[in-house]
Amino acid sequence: MVALSELFRKGLLYQGHKVVWWWAQGGTALSSGEVGLGYKEVNDPSVYVAFPLSEPLDGKSASLVVWTTTPWTLPSNMYAAVSATLEYAIVRAEDGRRFVVARDLVAGLAKKWKLTLEVEREMKGADLAGLEYAAPFASDHVGALESNARSKTTDGALAPFFYRVILADFVTLDAGTGIVHVAPAFGEDDHRAHVKEAARFGPGAKVPLLCSVRPDGAFNDAMPKYEGRWVKDCDKDLTRELKDRGLLLLAETYKHDYPFCWRSDQDALIQYARPAWYIKTTALKDQAIQNNRAVHWLPEHIQEGRFGDFLAHNVDWALSRERYWGTPLNVWRCSTDPRSTCTRRPAWPRSRSATPAPSITSTPHRRRTRRSATISSCTSRGSTRWSSRAPRAARRCVG
Repeated sequence: MVALSELFRKGLLYQGHKVVWWWAQGGTALSSGEVGLGYKEVNDPSVYVAFPLSEPLDGKSASLVVWTTTPWTLPSNMYAAVSATLEYAIVRAEDGRRFVVARDLVAGLAKKWKLTLEVEREMKGADLAGLEYAAPFASDHVGALESNARSKTTDGALAPFFYRVILADFVTLDAGTGIVHVAPAFGEDDHRAHVKEAARFGPGAKVPLLCSVRPDGAFNDAMPKYEGRWVKDCDKDLTRELKDRGLLLLAETYKHDYPFCWRSDQDALIQYARPAWYIKTTALKDQAIQNNRAVHWLPEHIQEGRFGDFLAHNVDWALSRERYWGTPLNVWRCSTDPRSTCTRRPAWPRSRSATPAPSITSTPHRRRTRRSATISSCTSRGSTRWSSRAPRAARRCVG
């Protein structure tokens, strides 16, 4: 408790999101070890989708083309990612449509799509960065267009929060088109890219995380047409909509290994962003690297090798986990003041209460839930409302 309080006091504790493999039917995350127990070979949908650019390219309309095996994530699309160093091409089909894809994939895509594609111009991926596009379900996702504010970045440029091309190092030519559909709520690489992009607008910017899916794996009210339906059951309908809108270049099946829950082997897992508490280890990254260089390592190669590489690529540590049994984090939230208060000892909240708090011992069953039973009254700004401990268990769990 004392350590966590000190981290909070120094501004090194914050709440964000962590993408996990999520068992929607059971409402819990699975560890990497558990995920490895349930892989099966499956046939998933494979779709090539056009993202029309908002402005003409070389004076004419054109579309980015992305590939995905999860059509249900398209309503939550936020970016299209390219590699800064790869070569891309503007190609024209015989019917006049123009597409942007990786240059080295043009021949294979032409054969797959059964189109004749003529290369008009080539460019580096870096030249595509910042281009804006129309996401396929942007107008269907309630609130998406309204929340896509155009704001100044830290370098003074004016840009929308999302629906634009970004640069990412995870883009490869192994499959697809060389342009990656990025849905930060449903992928680790996607979410890391989103955090990086959001940081460009400064700490005060309220860049949203688009997520059209509930924790139970069904679409939420952001997608009224599909609300309440299990996402994977909607793939065919979403693909049909893409075709009706003229955005579908090809739909086929893709055979690959996919994880299912080892407890219930008919339940497919999904990657899903869950609220999580982080320690800002990156704030001390440079200091940690300097300290490491002052250590006498045996064997010596560990210093700049395995451990040095770990420090160089350090990311903030997500210390919270969602578990039925666990140690609650000593973070308290006021119902009227959005600021959090981190306690140093269990008795502290009671000493802050304006009115007596309910007895914990009188309701022992609450101690077994994900939310701590201990509550207190916040006196900030004259408030006397009850505030509850943040509902996230610490990484070191009881069971």
